[in-house]
Amino acid sequence: MSLRVVSLLAIILITAFSCEVDGDVPLNNETSLEPLVQYQVTFTGMWNGTTHPTDYPVNAHFSKIFVTTHNNTSVLFEIDSLASIGIEEMAETGATTILESDFAAHVSNSRAHEFQVGVDITSEGTDTVVIEATPEFSLLSCVSMIAPSPDWFTGIQDLNLIDNNNQWIEETEIFLDSYDSGTDSGATFLDPDINTVPQDSIKSITQPPLGNGTIVNPSVAKITITRM
Repeated sequence: MSLRVVSLLAIILITAFSCEVDGDVPLNNETSLEPLVQYQVTFTGMWNGTTHPTDYPVNAHFSKIFVTTHNNTSVLFEIDSLASIGIEEMAETGATTILESDFAAHVSNSRAHEFQVGVDITSEGTDTVVIEATPEFSLLSCVSMIAPSPDWFTGIQDLNLIDNNNQWIEETEIFLDSYDSGTDSGATFLDPDINTVPQDSIKSITQPPLGNGTIVNPSVAKITITRM
């Protein structure tokens, strides 16, 4: 057998072995994730006259929660950025009309999978919505107005429902931060409307009546996210 034939056979064997091995090893972009999952999102208020006694309002409550699953091209809110008109409406009035319109467009433009809207919640009440997620839309964001207030809200942005092991999370509990939307200059729960001109960026609340000068502690609310 000539050297040329031996070399050719060796190349064929190496190529065949390589193909067999490659066929058994998943590619980096392959995934074992289920293509569609559902999550139960439960919002629990933890705000009362003992936890946050400064000027605690008698009608303290939270507006209906707005929850969406989306990709990284869709932004519900972002710290140090200007609030959208929808966030302004939600933070000042509790309404979600503009957010619903905006995110219906996000769904149509393949930026979000879906959104859900709950009901008004007492300061220590709960509400639960069920929302779908897919590998393409694995980020979850939600907001709710802290009411009454000038423009304060609580929520979370861009929680990834896929963990570091590339698996859907089963359950997580998150204590929510509190934010000033930067659209109204009122400083107390019952201040009249004072539009902020020019509009300020969204900031974490640090000052009284909710904050202690550094943070809001304890949190006014939490969410529990459970895979169904």
